[in-house]
Amino acid sequence: MERKLEFFSTFTASGTGGTTKYALLRKAVLTAIENGYWAPGEKLPAENQIAQATRLALGTVQRALRELAAEGVIRRVQGHGSFVAEPRKPMQGPWHCRFLDDAGTGFLPIFPQVLWLGRIAERGPWSGFLEQAGDNVLRIDRRISINHEFFVYSVFYANADRFGSMLHRPVPELESANFKMLLVQDCSLPITILSQDMRFLEFPDNVCKAVEVKRETMGLYLRAMVSAGRGVPLYFQEWYIPPNGRTLRLVENAPIGPGGSRDFPIG
Repeated sequence: MERKLEFFSTFTASGTGGTTKYALLRKAVLTAIENGYWAPGEKLPAENQIAQATRLALGTVQRALRELAAEGVIRRVQGHGSFVAEPRKPMQGPWHCRFLDDAGTGFLPIFPQVLWLGRIAERGPWSGFLEQAGDNVLRIDRRISINHEFFVYSVFYANADRFGSMLHRPVPELESANFKMLLVQDCSLPITILSQDMRFLEFPDNVCKAVEVKRETMGLYLRAMVSAGRGVPLYFQEWYIPPNGRTLRLVENAPIGPGGSRDFPIG
């Protein structure tokens, strides 16, 4: 077990000035797991052992492990400790948040986590597009891990009168679901119209906290309005993308049809 307590110095990246202590620990544990330091199912050192070995406060250790458990990287068993979880399944066939891999020929895997799900009466830029009346808009907030390197914050809106069934799907199912495919299947129409806008702005405090960046961080704000068939509003979505070293590939001219095909022209 003594060797297993050396992970913090071994897997803490250099040049991390300004990063919070719990974020440093979270990243060190994650990197250790990715490098096979701990195998799936293996028990991690106890929280107080990690605190003593790293000279971090116990609360800092507990927060880092809670974050990793929420991401599905580890599982915490009451009275027994924390264990490395089986590898989490990435979203299949993402249409957005596609960041090029190191070779530039493929895309990094993404791992969404649902933070909030429900109906809203709050009005905003989505209201007119989604024909909002009262609280007939469903909203799903997700934090998306990009290859466990950084997080993107996503806010998804759809008309609850048309697609309210999404509110009743199990959260674990929504964690890795491709929302676009779910809606296309529900309405049996191909995606035909896509409108995207982007700009740089200062992230709200709740977004900064969720994606683990400093308050007042400036980043990329991307939003999309997507319709199906002859102009049926499908969804409105926002993404907050913090500064990172990856290349984002925007949606190509390849919309999705009801059967998952991509041979319908944008028009």
